[in-house]
Amino acid sequence: METIPPGAIAALIGLATGCVLGLAARLGDFCTLGALETAIWGADQRRIRMWGVSLGVAIAATALLAAVGQIDTGATIYHQIRWNPAASVLGGLAFGYGMALAGNCGFGALARFGGGDLRSLVIVVVISIFGFVTLSGPLAPLRDLAFPQQPSDGPQSLALTGAALTGLPPLALALGLAALAAGWGLWHRPLRAEPHRIGWAVAAGLAVSAALWGTSALHEATLGAVDVEGHTFTAPLGRTLMWMMTSSAGGLSFSVGSVLGVLAGAWLGS
Repeated sequence: METIPPGAIAALIGLATGCVLGLAARLGDFCTLGALETAIWGADQRRIRMWGVSLGVAIAATALLAAVGQIDTGATIYHQIRWNPAASVLGGLAFGYGMALAGNCGFGALARFGGGDLRSLVIVVVISIFGFVTLSGPLAPLRDLAFPQQPSDGPQSLALTGAALTGLPPLALALGLAALAAGWGLWHRPLRAEPHRIGWAVAAGLAVSAALWGTSALHEATLGAVDVEGHTFTAPLGRTLMWMMTSSAGGLSFSVGSVLGVLAGAWLGS
């Protein structure tokens, strides 16, 4: 820690866990859009059921680590900003529509680019630029006007909401949700017939929790200088592009490592 800058350590965490996600995409066929397409148009639910397994593992691992003080979920942006249902629904619709037209999301495009598909590089670059145009560029005032961000009153999650309504412990509710998600995924016999898909779904879920675990430890060790982050692939693409253009000015972070890790994992997997 004394010789390696905290940003570089965060980048290494992102690189290692992102590499697992890249391998899962290439070797386990783990992809959001692909899962939806094959389930709706191909009558094949194996890939979408993998998401159930991955969600169950990620929820359970994160909840257990948070319960023993190893993950500070309250320090993530998702708990610091009050949830805006309209922004989530409209943003999700816009994202899904764009994902369908482009044929990929940020994660899927990275995985394909890592496998040698240069068309996906165009998607990655366009998402990188326009994500920042909306986040902090010319469209940022319009975004703030339409969906103003307000500080949350405290941690917010389905488990905490359920605990407030039922009086049950949040950990029990989180583990119950995890069991439902994983059970739904594993209930599908065709998925159970392919253990390698289940293995990669489990690996992807653990990679998400490991990223939160590692950045939580850094957050505590650096007195809050490093943010608690998980894997996302919109704004981090823009941050990585900025780092590639201006790395001498710093900017190495978990986001940069995450993006490069997915590329490396996809390349290795291919």
